[in-house]
Amino acid sequence: MVHYQICDTLSKIVYDSYAHTSYLQKINKLSKFIKYFMMKLFKFRLYPTINQSSQLNQHIVSCRLVYNWALDQNVKTYEQIGKAGSRFDLNKLIPKLKNQNSWLG
Repeated sequence: MVHYQICDTLSKIVYDSYAHTSYLQKINKLSKFIKYFMMKLFKFRLYPTINQSSQLNQHIVSCRLVYNWALDQNVKTYEQIGKAGSRFDLNKLIPKLKNQNSWLG
């Protein structure tokens, strides 16, 4: 989601800066500009302490649990009514999941 917002913001900036050029030239320059930023890659190495490592692991386990739970909910909903629920439907059910698993948060 954030990636698309960044690209949208960049496209507006580039589009405004090339207002004097033709439409095809704008599209060409915009695509080159976005490809340049999409090709950037940053790698970081973490050296967490033991406490930080356990917190990271707990966070990863929590994310995996919520993702798998949401996937299961969508599969069940699809089997029952023929289409998957929206993210808004899932967001309404998250408090119940938190109540069932107090360690989530």
